[in-house]
Amino acid sequence: ENVTYIKPRLQEATGRVKPMLPMEARVRNFTYAAQMYADIRFIARTYKGPLLDTFDEEFRVFEGISIGKLPVMLGSSLCLLKDYPASLAEVGECSHDPLGYFVVHGSERTILCQEKVADNRIMIFQNKKSSSKYLYSVEMKSLHESFTTPPKKLEIRLSSKFNGHGYPMVACVPRFREDVPVVIYFRALGILDDRTIAKIVWNDENDSHVELLAASFRDAGRRNPLPDEPPSIRHESGGQVCIRSLPPDD
Repeated sequence: ENVTYIKPRLQEATGRVKPMLPMEARVRNFTYAAQMYADIRFIARTYKGPLLDTFDEEFRVFEGISIGKLPVMLGSSLCLLKDYPASLAEVGECSHDPLGYFVVHGSERTILCQEKVADNRIMIFQNKKSSSKYLYSVEMKSLHESFTTPPKKLEIRLSSKFNGHGYPMVACVPRFREDVPVVIYFRALGILDDRTIAKIVWNDENDSHVELLAASFRDAGRRNPLPDEPPSIRHESGGQVCIRSLPPDD
């Protein structure tokens, strides 16, 4: 409790303590850091009785205990440059330096922010280019709560090409060179009945939105299998790849 910070300072071999500017930390390979202090509350309990169900408690507070050092960002409220009215050039800094970085063991270090798509969230993107093959795409990176496997990405795309019944949907499956119609994707997983597929997608085969799948069923019916591979092998190998591409179970 009562955490306090002491601005960067340097203790010489003679015992003299003085403020440490960032330039001195660079030249002498030091870390530009603030010392942290806190009050430590120590609680001692002495259990007694035949069942040890009662105890005496006493506590003691140790004030001003050093708990480590915190690297200070140049230009922050803990930085000594804030306390000097002189220009940056007079304390060894470039007057055009935007600051905002750290000095660790004499080297300048910065923190880079990385942005990525959140896992286990459905993301919908609209393609506004008129020449694009797809109108919309839906992406989801699934990651198991145990973090034992890398995220698995599944992407569903809505084609921009009208096939007479609407705009078909395709699945982008890892290790497949071409997109797979969503109906064929379901069939590769062993779901062969069209009614069952419609019920899985819309939770009700009589839902009015089922008509949106007409283009996808039409697209799946026009795909011809490869002539040089038996149907059983095609179904087994394709199904295994599709299963491996599915999100992990909870």
